[in-house]
Amino acid sequence: VYERWIQDTIVMSGQAGSYVNASQILQIAQIEERRRGTILDKEILPGEHEVVKGSGAYHGIWLSLVKTKC
Repeated sequence: VYERWIQDTIVMSGQAGSYVNASQILQIAQIEERRRGTILDKEILPGEHEVVKGSGAYHGIWLSLVKTKC
């Protein structure tokens, strides 16, 4: 996992498969928590993703960077 500091928040990307943590990206965009949930449910969850729960910093919804460039 690679970590980058963006606007005082760490954004992680996975080395294998070039995944990024979508939850952190929405947080950096300063989208309020309720709206982030709506975006994740409607826009991200229907596509290819991986949900990581309970492991602290890795927690969130991870998207393939290849898919996000389209």
